[in-house]
Amino acid sequence: MDKIKLPLRYIQEGGYIFDADNKMILEIRGWGWIQKLKKEEIGKSQAEFQDDLAKYIVTLLNEGLLDTSFVK
Repeated sequence: MDKIKLPLRYIQEGGYIFDADNKMILEIRGWGWIQKLKKEEIGKSQAEFQDDLAKYIVTLLNEGLLDTSFVK
């Protein structure tokens, strides 16, 4: 298996995360759970929450704050 090449980037349209070689490695799909969250509880719209979650995941991986055995 080829390793994922950093840096990763999030493409908001579609909710995709791509690596430096333009390989789609992840699709953010939490809408079933996220749509049940109340805007007052999360402080933003459900769509914004989903985007922020994806950006957070990308940041953690790019900064090496998660298991990096899959990335180079």
